[in-house]
Amino acid sequence: MLLVLGTWISQSLSRTLLEESFVGRHEQWVTQHGRNYVDDAEKKRRLKIFMDNVEYIDKVNNQGNRTYRLSVNEFADLTNEEFIATHTGYKISTKPSSSPKKTFRYGNLSRIPMTMDWREKGAVTPIKSQGQYCGSCWAFSAVAAVEGIYQIKTGNLISLSEQQLVDCVVEGNSGCNGGGVVNYAFTYIIQNRGLATEENYPYEAMDGTCDQEKASINAARISEFVILPSNNELAILQAVATQPVSVSLDATGHDLQFYASGVFTGQCGTNLSHDVTAIGYGTSEDGTKYWLIKNSWGTNWGENGYMRIQRDSGAPEGTWIFQAMSHTSLEDSFAMRHEQWMAQHGRNYVDDVEKIRRFKIFKDNVKYIDKVNNEGNRTYKLSVNEFADLTNEEFIATGTGYKISNQPTSRKTTFRYGNLTEIPTTIDWRERGAVTPIKNQGTFASCWAFSAVAAMEGITQIRTGKLISLSEQQLVDCAVNGNHGCHTGWMDYAFAYIIQNQGLDTEENYPYLNMDGICDLEKASVKAASISAFDDVPSNNEGELLQAVAIQPVSVALEGYGPDFRFYSSGIFSGQCGTDLNHAATIIGYGTSDDGTDYWLLKNSWGMNWGENGYMRILRYSGTPEGLCGLAQKASFPVA
Repeated sequence: MLLVLGTWISQSLSRTLLEESFVGRHEQWVTQHGRNYVDDAEKKRRLKIFMDNVEYIDKVNNQGNRTYRLSVNEFADLTNEEFIATHTGYKISTKPSSSPKKTFRYGNLSRIPMTMDWREKGAVTPIKSQGQYCGSCWAFSAVAAVEGIYQIKTGNLISLSEQQLVDCVVEGNSGCNGGGVVNYAFTYIIQNRGLATEENYPYEAMDGTCDQEKASINAARISEFVILPSNNELAILQAVATQPVSVSLDATGHDLQFYASGVFTGQCGTNLSHDVTAIGYGTSEDGTKYWLIKNSWGTNWGENGYMRIQRDSGAPEGTWIFQAMSHTSLEDSFAMRHEQWMAQHGRNYVDDVEKIRRFKIFKDNVKYIDKVNNEGNRTYKLSVNEFADLTNEEFIATGTGYKISNQPTSRKTTFRYGNLTEIPTTIDWRERGAVTPIKNQGTFASCWAFSAVAAMEGITQIRTGKLISLSEQQLVDCAVNGNHGCHTGWMDYAFAYIIQNQGLDTEENYPYLNMDGICDLEKASVKAASISAFDDVPSNNEGELLQAVAIQPVSVALEGYGPDFRFYSSGIFSGQCGTDLNHAATIIGYGTSDDGTDYWLLKNSWGMNWGENGYMRILRYSGTPEGLCGLAQKASFPVA
């Protein structure tokens, strides 16, 4: 009797402690996700659901017999039925779509890469969230596919408007309520002759009235869409090897609701309830083939918003069903591309004569970019960026700005890092917190100031642990000895000024104006960071340049003109260029690509729409002592 009573008390106490533990976890979860309940009764009901979900998640993870993990995410106080009702939104069309092509355009594709990740190729915008009470997954899936193919065809990655589809695609769709069909979204985009940007027509996670004025500003367009052959994973592979693809899947079940990482192989059927976008494929280390999908449930779900899901599952329909993909016409008129480009970059011309002249320049540049990319024989890609309506001469005059000094400077004869022997195989000072976000010199030749400031920001962070955005405008206005403000300059003279002034102000206090100004002595007297000296890297020696970059970011001069450099978009730049130094940038690292190509990592000052989000990988050890584009000729760095 006493033994039975003792056992009962022990079990009861254990259960009480377990419930208290769940209450504590729930309170932490509520705080983390900003959840508020209308009353105590609702809170108790949600706690019960939370407990059941957490017990299931812990049980699955502890079993350890799955190829994936679950986690207690923001959906943990929802039943699976509630989750499906609020976070999915696909519905099967009840009538035929508007004349998709009958012939699968990629059916003859034979050379298929072993892996594909369209994020690495710059064709995927950051993860978005459809919100808790809007079944708009169909809009996010369609938009992601259009964003992808538009970047592939034009080189421009633009975040497009899901809200426009929610508000304006009324045929066959129900906005946030009851879901929609991706095909109808594509049909609307074709009929509307394009889609607005997310910035211009932002997402509100609720139904709205179609804003015709915003909907008329088209940032990207498609000419048709294609439905993939059903139950054919080879066709799926051919399609995803070429572009991101809209897909539908069965999103019911707890495992998908709480998926956190790994290759998803959980049980699911073909009751299609959710739309996502396939943005790649690959094979895991244990040999499991997978599809890579982009979801619309925010970055706290899955692998930062993405999921790997089993490929070649053994079922003809696969783990999911592919629906359709968008396609841009190669015959889009140059005039339409120019209008889209003008809207994207906010370009206005003084009169029609100027517009006609700029259109001719734009067309010539786009033809060159398309030709280079279609040849496919370079280690890099070009894109139609904000410089596309400028001649090369105009670009040099406004986008560069380095000049070689004609005066001798007092330099140390001994290279301070010359004895460095332990050099990392790779370095990226961004990963070590020593690089501020990309900046933009605008239409003036002030690259020298941006290069010097980036190098100083780097060494300041390395020495103090504090990353401070410093003032380029102070150098433009005040470093007048040998420099010409917005009309060219030299990094060494910038460093000399900073030493003489005993420091440099912050960008916040002395902001960049994209124009020459008078030195503000009051602001210039505020010293946010200082240096004690500066050194030149010995000329024409990439080995010694490597030693310097292993220690800190380094200012360099290079030949920064020519169409390939101007329109560089991604990859390792190995294009033709000489040693006519006219531009300055900052080397913030180096590395080696998967195919064994050594490169320098360059921070530029042309904004984030140029290159790889403002950065460039450029060939290291090009075979000439001065380095590719002369970048090893005039390198220098500040000392703190």
